[in-house]
Amino acid sequence: MNSKRIEQYLDNLRLDERDHALDYLIGITAHNASIMSKQYDLKLISDYWDEIMDRNANWNKPVGLAIGLPSLDRFTMGLAPGELIVIGGATSHGKTLLACNITAKLALAGRRILFVTLEMTHAELGSRLLHIMGPDREAESVNIAFQAAEQLDWQAIDGLIARAVKQFGAELVVIDHLHYFTRELRNVAEDLGRITQEFKKNAIRHKIPIILISHTRKGERNHQVTIDDLRGSSYIAQDADIVLMVSRKNETPDRLYVTLGKNRNRNGVQIGSPEAETLLTLDRDTLHLDDPKDGPFPGAVNA
Repeated sequence: MNSKRIEQYLDNLRLDERDHALDYLIGITAHNASIMSKQYDLKLISDYWDEIMDRNANWNKPVGLAIGLPSLDRFTMGLAPGELIVIGGATSHGKTLLACNITAKLALAGRRILFVTLEMTHAELGSRLLHIMGPDREAESVNIAFQAAEQLDWQAIDGLIARAVKQFGAELVVIDHLHYFTRELRNVAEDLGRITQEFKKNAIRHKIPIILISHTRKGERNHQVTIDDLRGSSYIAQDADIVLMVSRKNETPDRLYVTLGKNRNRNGVQIGSPEAETLLTLDRDTLHLDDPKDGPFPGAVNA
């Protein structure tokens, strides 16, 4: 609306209505000016000194949350605040199963997790998580929260995380899954970029790691997937800090092959090397994923 049309609109109002409308316009203008001015604010390196010194003291050491699966802990070097971690794979290849095992292990360790489930019901997911955690684990189950709403749009995630951090003390967010948010969108590729970018901003804004489950393009079941198989892979690769790709083979359905596709912030396992691949075994009775590789995780720094 241009200035001439605004003047015409105000002229047609009663005096009290005009005063109210002017107050509203002034408020909106001031709010927008405040937002714009913040974009030009400067910060000195000394403003972040404590965090910088802490990171330097723990250079090349695990930071954040330990997953509890030695191979994946070596891959990630911990799930650090502000990071976006993508778990990718084909349908029924174990993405959600892996996320549930990570959630269960952290909950048993006393960590609090917000699990945003958009395909499974809360009861279905809760049953799976308790089955993985084991019998008589009701006390630890209070460390896991779900969103109350059955349907969400991606813009609501920021507010949901803010409330989970403030009221629940959440230390990790799991979102299952990215492509749920693209069902009603027309320009899926472009919107995927906008959504993953916003989720990365959410992680930074609330100083919390976010695990985001992502589908791959359709392909053969025996195909060992890579980061290039993700739907919207170029956008996901750009915004994600860590990418873990999960696949199964027809002849060995109880084995999950996990490959490190990306790790932006760590100097550890080299992408593409044999050390960047691992095999997890599934116990169908307990739904546990076991890591056959020996060697304890050296202990994460609680960031």
